[in-house]
Amino acid sequence: MIKNILLVLFLVFSFNACSDTSTSKTKAKIKSQKDADKANLKNLNTFKKEFENGDNQASVKVAQIYAEAFKDYKNAITWYKKAVDLKVNGAGFNLALIYDNQYKDYTNSIKYYKLDYELGTARAAYNLAYLYKNSLKDIP
Repeated sequence: MIKNILLVLFLVFSFNACSDTSTSKTKAKIKSQKDADKANLKNLNTFKKEFENGDNQASVKVAQIYAEAFKDYKNAITWYKKAVDLKVNGAGFNLALIYDNQYKDYTNSIKYYKLDYELGTARAAYNLAYLYKNSLKDIP
């Protein structure tokens, strides 16, 4: 009987110890994410100001933060389109990736891969060929 009580107590304390460790890790992860979000928001505001002051490359940085840090593809598309309109090299490529990977909108993917290739982004031609071969099965 005493062995059973000791076993139960041992198991209870063991599970509690595991639970505390898990909770601590979860809290640390949440704090880390909050710190990252805070830094990303600060950078977002900085790059928006840089864009307003005439730095066209900043529009790509804003779009990247929206896409990669916040998974906010609607705002990322808006900012990438601004960069494409300003002929920022690489912006069309990144925009095409969002249309290709997130929305499976191959018409817009093709459009922006082609635009960026014309600006000199060679990898856009590779992605365009890959898109035709694998996703569209060579359908023009």
